[in-house]
Amino acid sequence: MNILFAGNSLTYYNDMPWLLHEMEAARGRSIYVRQMTRGGGYLAELLFGNSEHHRRFCFDLKEKKWDWVVLQDQTINPCENPAQFRETVTRLAAQVRQAGAKPALYATWAYKPGSDLLPENNTTYEAMRDGLAAAYCKAGEANGAPVIPVGMIFDAAVKALPEVELYNPDCRHPSLAGSFLCAAAFDCFLLGAEAPSAYVPEELDVQTAQKLWKLVLSWK
Repeated sequence: MNILFAGNSLTYYNDMPWLLHEMEAARGRSIYVRQMTRGGGYLAELLFGNSEHHRRFCFDLKEKKWDWVVLQDQTINPCENPAQFRETVTRLAAQVRQAGAKPALYATWAYKPGSDLLPENNTTYEAMRDGLAAAYCKAGEANGAPVIPVGMIFDAAVKALPEVELYNPDCRHPSLAGSFLCAAAFDCFLLGAEAPSAYVPEELDVQTAQKLWKLVLSWK
């Protein structure tokens, strides 16, 4: 199984794709993961013919036989520009399929509840959460691409597990626990896991990992 992640820092923080790799390795299953990411990057940049981001994406698509290509946009763009986001996904999904792979969407989360980032972007936690979920779901439905509902699972964890800090201090990026939650969601919703993986990063305590797995599996 070969998976290419195309996105930005919400993907590369804590090396989330590698966490997924290790989860699968602990199950005795081998997968290959690669990141094609840039901090603050927009998916639309992958379509700009004169950009390094576009050239790298095209190279990576052709360089290996991928099973899945996971697409993840800039943090708030999908709910601010849903039509543009859907069109971008449509064009990229066509390129992914032309390369012999299947597209999947990494639906991300809202800024931390109560953070200054929300009013600074003229939104609320609920509006951003719901806007992201709607934009990713509509783009997924329009293109026959599975949506990994990380953002909504993140929201459920914020409410159900207040003792677990899912956010980095910047209130935007994931903590290690947040990235672990993301990887577990991919393990379940993309790779079909039906039970927790035995893998737990050294910096994350086992009890927290178990709580996060229980929540993710409750969404299946």
